[in-house]
Formats: sequence, structure tokens, C-alpha cells
Amino acid sequence: MINPLAPAFLVNNIPLIGLVISVMVLVLLDDLVMNKLVFPFSDFLKTKVFEKTKDVRHFKKRRFIPKYLSEFIATAIFIIYCYFGCVIFSEYFVVPILARMQNIILIVITISFVVFSYILNRTSWRRKMYG
Repeated sequence: MINPLAPAFLVNNIPLIGLVISVMVLVLLDDLVMNKLVFPFSDFLKTKVFEKTKDVRHFKKRRFIPKYLSEFIATAIFIIYCYFGCVIFSEYFVVPILARMQNIILIVITISFVVFSYILNRTSWRRKMYG
């Protein structure tokens, strides 16, 4: 018997659906992570490196070292966040949940898309989340 709440094309693509849902979570938390963690840490690192390189007089381009180092660290943290947010979160959290709910996967996907769309499009909710 064919289950109308679990079409075969959805059940067969649970890892892809899990990746899409984890990307939606990543987009939802992006401003919070970048503004509260990555940029303050990058600015702190920039200040500390600038203080350490003040005494270097023979190197003419020393003012660029803190800037490029902090940008490199911010980029590395962002790439790590994207990897953990997409692949690891999807593989070990979202996909097992979707696999257990594969009998009602159509309802689960519809509700998750509606909830994420509602949260992303409501400015009052985003202000509450991001401060």
C-alpha cells in the first residue's frame, strides 16, 4: 500500500532534505553567530596583534599584519561554522530525525519550511532573536 504522507521520492532523498533543513538553520543563526562570536573575536585578535607588532620598526608593512590575520581567522571560523552547520548538523541530527519520521515525512517537511519561512520573514521575530 502506498502511503500518501511518505512519497517515495521524499523518502529516498532524506539526506538531501536534511542538508536543506540544516542550511535553513544555518541561515537563521548566521547573524547571531557572526555578530556575537566571529567579529568580536576577530577585532580582539586584531587589537592584540597590533599591540605585539608595535615595536617592530624594520618592517614597513606591519600595519597590515593585524588586519590580514584577523580577516584570515574570521574567514576560517566562518568556513568551520558552515561545515559544522551544514554537514555535521545534517548528518548526525536532522537526518536521523527525518529517518524516524519517514512515515509522515511530507507533513514534517511542510511544517519545517513553513516555520522557517515565517521566522525569516517576520522582522519582529528576528529582532527578538538577534537583539
